[in-house]
Amino acid sequence: MTSHRLVKNCSVKCFSHLSSAPDPKKKFTRSGRKAEAFSEREVDLNTIPDSCPDMNRDCRPDGKPALKYRLMAVDVDGTLLDNQGHMTEATKEAIRLGVESGLIFTIATGRPVQGVEHFNEMLALDLPYITYNGSMVVMGKSKEILYEQKMDSLDAKAIYKLGLEYGATVIVWAHNRLYVNILNKDALLYSKAARQAALLMEEPEAVLESGVSKILWVDAIPKIDRAQQEVGSRLSGNVNYHTSNPIYLEFVDKKASKAIAMEKLGEYYGIRREEMIAVGDGLNDLSMIEYAGLGVAMANAADEIKCKADYVTFSNEEDGVAHVIRKFVLGIEA
Repeated sequence: MTSHRLVKNCSVKCFSHLSSAPDPKKKFTRSGRKAEAFSEREVDLNTIPDSCPDMNRDCRPDGKPALKYRLMAVDVDGTLLDNQGHMTEATKEAIRLGVESGLIFTIATGRPVQGVEHFNEMLALDLPYITYNGSMVVMGKSKEILYEQKMDSLDAKAIYKLGLEYGATVIVWAHNRLYVNILNKDALLYSKAARQAALLMEEPEAVLESGVSKILWVDAIPKIDRAQQEVGSRLSGNVNYHTSNPIYLEFVDKKASKAIAMEKLGEYYGIRREEMIAVGDGLNDLSMIEYAGLGVAMANAADEIKCKADYVTFSNEEDGVAHVIRKFVLGIEA
């Protein structure tokens, strides 16, 4: 296993269209912490320190160490899951131990609710989920919506029309239903990955006016790259857009981002941003990586993500998320 460090003297131009963030007056001043080199060693996950001096933390009334980081938001693909789309047993165990210690663990993804609810059974936990790249924050089992931000109908119509001009497969999420402009291979593959049947839009105007959570274009990588460079001049200032996958260009309202969703969860649970960790590997993770008290990039992330992070963990093939929990939440790994 290779050790990793934070990218130093980053000269990469960080490219993102996440135009909004939580109130800048609340901006948290980073400590400038440099990522430490990792050492490969075996760790007994059941050996959690129970004395405050060993953990260098304040004590709770019950004598257990108080957590420095109380909420952790983690991206799914390329972060929580390995390259085969699986969550390793080591990661599952670390999450369970973190939650048992008092951590609020949330999955932050561009996926819809249907695309993440199976994690409840997998982890045997009731987690809050940040879905649609921050457009909806929902509790896993109860489906209680904690926060929701839909797109303005004029923006939704403009993005849909522009997608047709570019010749992309256009996918629209409205009321947790998946609508498509055409039932082609791309639409069906996306439908399978999202765990939701695709519905052909016979009346696009009605769907786009009903309240849209997210619009997504699917196309070949060169076309998505070109679209990402060009579409900004043709959209209002009320839209955030970014890639979540090289063949996906996603659009949400500017009041929807993973960072804003974390802020809303903090308000719900009474947790400050300095007490939050965010872990991710993609451009749609940048807002939360910059927002959280501890922003973590995966080793498999691009340099433009790493240069914005406080810390770089192992890759998604090396249990990078589990390492972050062990090191910064449980305090049982160097």
